[in-house]
Amino acid sequence: MAEKGDTKRGLSFLVQKFDIGTLEMKRSDHLRIELSVEHLKLYLMCREERLCIKLKPTDLTVIENCVITKWSMYVLFLQTSPEKTRQIQKLCGMDHHSGGWYDPKSKEDYERRILLILGSESLKDQRDIWKIFEAIRKGNRHRNDFTYQALDVNAANDIMVAISKAVEVVNTSAKKNNSQRRELRSKRPHEGHVESSVKHLKSGQPSQTGQSVRNDNKDSSIRLQHSMVNGLQVALADSSTNMNRLQHQVNELQREMQLVKVKYKDKISKLRADMEGSKEETEKLKKELKEALTAKEELGKSLAEQKNELEKRLAQKKTEFQEEKEALHRKFASMLSESDHNKIKLESSLKVCQDNLKEHQAKLKECQESLSECQCLEEQSRENLSKNSTSLYNLRSSVFRLFSKILPDFDREDIKLNSHLDEILNELISQHENIH
Repeated sequence: MAEKGDTKRGLSFLVQKFDIGTLEMKRSDHLRIELSVEHLKLYLMCREERLCIKLKPTDLTVIENCVITKWSMYVLFLQTSPEKTRQIQKLCGMDHHSGGWYDPKSKEDYERRILLILGSESLKDQRDIWKIFEAIRKGNRHRNDFTYQALDVNAANDIMVAISKAVEVVNTSAKKNNSQRRELRSKRPHEGHVESSVKHLKSGQPSQTGQSVRNDNKDSSIRLQHSMVNGLQVALADSSTNMNRLQHQVNELQREMQLVKVKYKDKISKLRADMEGSKEETEKLKKELKEALTAKEELGKSLAEQKNELEKRLAQKKTEFQEEKEALHRKFASMLSESDHNKIKLESSLKVCQDNLKEHQAKLKECQESLSECQCLEEQSRENLSKNSTSLYNLRSSVFRLFSKILPDFDREDIKLNSHLDEILNELISQHENIH
């Protein structure tokens, strides 16, 4: 589980499994990792020493991750740059011939990766880890020597199985080498005493007495017994440490098994309740299915009847449509012929209209010319009218003068006479206008 919840400051997780290539780290509380955007700190116990490996984003060349939701685990496979790889090899005291080995450029696939299995029980922890590695990926996207890949469960499982098998082989070979070294150490004192006695005999010195030889034999046997006892004590100490380690692993496995049992008990109880509920639902679904099947049969029958009726109607509609189509073709042909005939008529009438238009245009020109002449005559007649009106006025005045000379009793203000003269003058004016 995560000990810190801020991705900027960093997240701390306990590591369930930690392998650097084929070098397996012992499971303890010291196996821990701190994740942040700026660095990855790996805390481990190697050869009874507490070590810390600090990895910057620039030190990483390959990041492969996988989330196993079934077991609430987050699996990481890392590869480092050549310089950082040499530092890790030196820090962990790796030897390619005697123990575990890590090298991203190795021919063996199980020696190329750093395996980390983190226990992330909550989805929030998995999201935070994903955010950190997504930020590292974005920061290294311009590098040509960097790759980031999300593996599926099967691919991650295959890699973990290959690494675990290689680690077991390395551990068994290391145990055999250690046992052989112990046997050699236990044999060395006796062999040294025999060689010294042989040298002593070859040098030509006088032989020892029987008592001295017996004493030497007793001393050599005592030394041999002491060496064997020391070897057995070392073996017992190693076996006790192995037994303690195995006991610790067994205890952890028992705890995990208890947790798994509790989880599975809850799941089994839930599944049983779900099974009981599902049985009731299945019975309801069976009833509904029977009803649906009967309804389906009835619907099939009704659909078949409707289909037959629709086919009959469709055949009738097809015949009617064919007849209407033929009638429309006939109408269209007749309309085409009529339209051609009407077109000819329209063209002839258009020609007649054009000729009439030309004649009317010519007449219009003549009318315009006559109109202009009439306007000139009208102006002349208006001038003549004005002249005649003046002459008539003068005539009236001259008539009044004449009457006044002829008739001494003539009265100009006589109303009847004036009206009579006005009528005569108006008639003369109207006759003059009619003449014009």
